[in-house]
Amino acid sequence: MTDLEKDIYEWAVRIHNPTMAGQFAKLGEEYGEAVEAYMEWLSPTFRGIDDRNIQNVVSELADMAIVLSNMASMLGCSLSEEMAKKHAFNKTRPDHQPVAGRTL
Repeated sequence: MTDLEKDIYEWAVRIHNPTMAGQFAKLGEEYGEAVEAYMEWLSPTFRGIDDRNIQNVVSELADMAIVLSNMASMLGCSLSEEMAKKHAFNKTRPDHQPVAGRTL
């Protein structure tokens, strides 16, 4: 087996058997890519990029959300349940109470 084949095999094993440490590393990687995409979007001359495509930023942020979702499932957390709790809590806060003539 060549070194490249060994690297590919080890990568495949990590992908299919993720660890929390690996997920944190992946999250850091996705964060870096999101920041880089944002910088490219802000400055069309950054690294010679001519377009200002926000889709790259959105795509990288979506990748971060996927990694966070994977981490939550590894910890046995239900994101939809936690989001529902947070939403219910926010409704109890004074600054989130309806004001006459205004909708939230």
